[in-house]
Amino acid sequence: MAGVRWLKPQKRAMSSEKVRSARSLSKVLKQALKASAREPSDSPCGKSEGGATLVRYVLAWVPMLMIAIANGALRQATFGKVMPELRAHQLSTLIGSVAIGLFIWLVIRAWPPSSGRHALLIGLVWLILAVAFEFFMGLVLAQRPLAHVLHDYNVLAGRVWVFFLVWLTLAPWVFFRLRGAV
Repeated sequence: MAGVRWLKPQKRAMSSEKVRSARSLSKVLKQALKASAREPSDSPCGKSEGGATLVRYVLAWVPMLMIAIANGALRQATFGKVMPELRAHQLSTLIGSVAIGLFIWLVIRAWPPSSGRHALLIGLVWLILAVAFEFFMGLVLAQRPLAHVLHDYNVLAGRVWVFFLVWLTLAPWVFFRLRGAV
């Protein structure tokens, strides 16, 4: 696959700073998972209607990752070949936002959060997972420079990835609120 740069890692030694960052992230995620496994009465989110804890929502992020990878493959195999890179990025972000939005809607219907605050916490967890994955793939596995990884966050250059991250964060709350309004 010529267009998938992160699959072709360059041979460079990983800096000790990157190793420390990866270890710190790992500790934070482990603490979050431990905290979510506590009894519902101990949890700041309380018990949801379906008894869902934060662990379910962390696990629900994995299919979102698969949707995102499929979206990237679709882009590379089709419209990414026939349109400018910026337009392909924008279209792919829109398609991914809709596809993942539909999945989030299904998740919130199946496992409704206990409150608006819980829904926002779910979105924040998904945001942290998405950004951590993005940086891990770019900096650690693909050995790309930080400036290259940050390129997709430049809204002034027409990059719209930030809007996807905002949607990912707020979608659980939006669907929770819509569920209550119906």
